[in-house]
Amino acid sequence: HVLRVVPRGTHDWRKFVAPAELRDMLRAAGAEPVDCRGLVLDPLRNRCHLVDCDFGLLRNAGVQANYIMAARKHG
Repeated sequence: HVLRVVPRGTHDWRKFVAPAELRDMLRAAGAEPVDCRGLVLDPLRNRCHLVDCDFGLLRNAGVQANYIMAARKHG
């Protein structure tokens, strides 16, 4: 809520699925995760950028709250 991008109460952190949890769920469903990227907001330009999970000094910065993951289904 620091940047007031979304209204207070929009997110419930108890429902957040961490990347490791999603990887486990995908594997249990017979899929193999192939990529995970974080989404980092640039508030000065009002844009989001995809970043690798290890983003320089801010290790895992992009996957702390916003990320996308791709997986390949086996078979």
